[in-house]
Amino acid sequence: MTVQRVLSTAMIPLVAWLLGPTDYGIYNIALSICALCAVAGGLSLEGSIAIAQSKEQALARTLGTSLLAIVSGLVLFGLFCATRSHLLTYYSSHVVSALVWMIPFLVPLMIISIAMQNYVAYLGEFRYIALADIGSTVSNYGALFLVYFWIYSDHRSLIIASFIAFATRLGIFLKAATANRAVACALWKADVIQEIWKGRTFIRFNFPCNILNTGNVQLPPALLSMRYPESIVGLFVMARNIITMPAMFSGQALGQVFYPKAAKEYREGRGLKQITWQTFVYSCQLTIFPTLFIASAAEFVLPILLGPKWNGVSLYILLLLPMVLLNAIQTQIGVGFIFNILNQLPKIVLGNALLFLFRIGPLVLCLFILSTRASVTLLAYSIGSAIGYMFLLGWIFKTTSIPLPRAFWAWTKHLGLAGICLSPMLLASVGDGPALLLTALSLSAFLYVCVAWFFFLTEEQRASLVRRANRSFCFVKRTISMTLKSIFP
Repeated sequence: MTVQRVLSTAMIPLVAWLLGPTDYGIYNIALSICALCAVAGGLSLEGSIAIAQSKEQALARTLGTSLLAIVSGLVLFGLFCATRSHLLTYYSSHVVSALVWMIPFLVPLMIISIAMQNYVAYLGEFRYIALADIGSTVSNYGALFLVYFWIYSDHRSLIIASFIAFATRLGIFLKAATANRAVACALWKADVIQEIWKGRTFIRFNFPCNILNTGNVQLPPALLSMRYPESIVGLFVMARNIITMPAMFSGQALGQVFYPKAAKEYREGRGLKQITWQTFVYSCQLTIFPTLFIASAAEFVLPILLGPKWNGVSLYILLLLPMVLLNAIQTQIGVGFIFNILNQLPKIVLGNALLFLFRIGPLVLCLFILSTRASVTLLAYSIGSAIGYMFLLGWIFKTTSIPLPRAFWAWTKHLGLAGICLSPMLLASVGDGPALLLTALSLSAFLYVCVAWFFFLTEEQRASLVRRANRSFCFVKRTISMTLKSIFP
């Protein structure tokens, strides 16, 4: 997962130099609509695979979900063709043309790849999931560069690359599934229709949650494009991808540790208070400073990394900062984790609905009623989202018996420490030149490392890191020595 995300992050500047905000916006508008269609078309049945009672049942649910994906793709494509002239009143011809190709192919691929991933995980073939993460990323960017330089030098290169990436991912999962001997036997016993019918109880809570969660992420590009040019949407999506990097790198990793460990402690009668508080503190330590560091350095660094076509993206990063500072914390200890452990599924739906209201409500209000400028609209969206995440955090803390003042002061303390670490960035604002900028960035990073070493780590953790560093140094020293002796005996 780390390799895949590092590859994706490293490719952002390369993609930005090739494609400007307009092409990037066209692709992401169409991709957002396809993602919403995929959630609606799959009915969240792919989630039922993980809780199947046998390999035969898991395979039947995988086949059923895949069949539903193909049918949904065809039905959605028919609906799209029937309403194409109406869609042209809201979206540009470029977006509509992109949807012509993406809906019948990409929507089924999205659903089937998730279903196959869950089935491969059920079989315990986790190495194939890692291989699919890396393989799809490599094939995506490899295809993008080939198509861009040989066929289409616009948003169509992104569309074709996404097809190849999902096809690669699906091919790896098919290899993993067919490698298991139980599959051949289970194919003859699979009762696909019956398993789809059994999955209707699973849809009751998971389908609305998935619709709301996907809508929170994918609706903003689709809605913004109804009023503003594709270039604005491209700048917004690029800014969102950049400013959420710290949460992306640390969030899922912490969440994957938090959920099973919290469930275990709850089963053992120790409650959720201690593990939730520890994860909250780790989230503050790992995400607040990197997020503020990116926002403060964006104006100076991004023009160099992304090129002149992306002027203005640093402003959008600042506008999204209120949302991300709380989203980065809430992601690791979300209501989905807490109330799943407590077996209070209706509260998950309620929490997602409230977050959807706080995030999308201000966006719709500014877009279609107040008719404000793009910067004002995005600021309202960011502040509304921040309030929504604040409410969910308060709900989580109250549920786990964590005092709200204690949590607030902990978040404020880490925000203040991050601000102190960022003080050298003032040098970049009063002067000019790459040397001064590099000095400011280095000093800020050094201060954060010092704060982390003396305030975030315990004495035992510091000693462990020193021992690991010494072992690594000795290993490198021995390797160099042996290499030199082999060259100069």
